[in-house]
Amino acid sequence: MNKKFRKGLFGFKKKDVVQYLNDYSAETQRALDEKDDLISDLKKENKELQTKLDDYQEKNRFVGNALLNAEKKAHDIIAEAEKEALSRKKEIDNEIKHSSLVLKKLNEEIKQLRSNLMTSVNKYQSELDIMINASKDEKTDI
Repeated sequence: MNKKFRKGLFGFKKKDVVQYLNDYSAETQRALDEKDDLISDLKKENKELQTKLDDYQEKNRFVGNALLNAEKKAHDIIAEAEKEALSRKKEIDNEIKHSSLVLKKLNEEIKQLRSNLMTSVNKYQSELDIMINASKDEKTDI
């Protein structure tokens, strides 16, 4: 907008100055309109980005809460499993103690049965020896 003004009687010609000012005003208005459009576009984009950011922040909170809940649940499951394992261990220990007592009693019964059996065998052996000796005596007497 490089315009030369024509000279008139008392300075520049009014028509040239008015035309220049009108052109300058129109050009300035166009520039302002472009800036307003750009500002409007940027505000719209900013609003869209803010909405996306809010969505991502909400999703991030949701995922964070889900992770915290999952971690708590995992700790609860582990604690329950440990508790169950201790309970089961006590039951097994009690079964082992009971089985050990039963085994001990059975071993004692076996010892007693062996002893009784040996006594009976010895008794029958003695009786057999007596019978054999008596039979030998009868044969020698004959």
